[in-house]
Amino acid sequence: MADFALQQTSIAPLFLGYDATTRALTAIPVGTQQPVVPVPPTPLALPTSLSDTAIRAALREVIEGKIAGVRAVPVGLLSCDIAGGADDMTLSMRTTATPRVEIAVAYPVSPDRPQQPVNVWFRGLEVTLTYTYLLDSQALFAVDYQAVKASAAYASDLVAQALAWPGKLATTYSGTVTGIVSGVLAWQGTTVLRDDAPRSGQTEGGGLYQLEQRFSGTVVTTSAVA
Repeated sequence: MADFALQQTSIAPLFLGYDATTRALTAIPVGTQQPVVPVPPTPLALPTSLSDTAIRAALREVIEGKIAGVRAVPVGLLSCDIAGGADDMTLSMRTTATPRVEIAVAYPVSPDRPQQPVNVWFRGLEVTLTYTYLLDSQALFAVDYQAVKASAAYASDLVAQALAWPGKLATTYSGTVTGIVSGVLAWQGTTVLRDDAPRSGQTEGGGLYQLEQRFSGTVVTTSAVA
């Protein structure tokens, strides 16, 4: 008991500091003679206009694992290299090696927008991600199909957690500011959009399993007043 008490008294208290470079919380030991005071990160300047390109780029970089740090998605787990509206055959061919994620972005009216004219412009942000997985026509047993669905649930959950981490979407990998408030999106749920196994086990291209995942957020930019 004495040894245990001695070990406890030797543990130093910690501060939690935010590292803007790695986008991670860092435990900082506090010495009794020279306590360390965490320095808050420098606020990012607001973009002067909406950059849909930067927002889509940041989303893709998080999903594909290019943006690292806390809750990083493993590289190679998912790919966003798919065009919207691709037909079933294209989807089947493109998802053979790596599942694909289609990104859709919309900007509804923000309920938090200030009365104009002011020097900032608020807009809502709605993001819809569609995950597509291949149900191989050679997989004739239920356990094989369930394994694909479990993989989809796992990957989509990783993405939901990543997009909810503060600062994750604040900038692109190259440093372009997105204007997304706090760099986060709020997860609104994940649903099964499609579950089409090959009907005969020989269907050309296999079957498709799709999940739809929705997020919401806010984008702020500066706005001219003169």
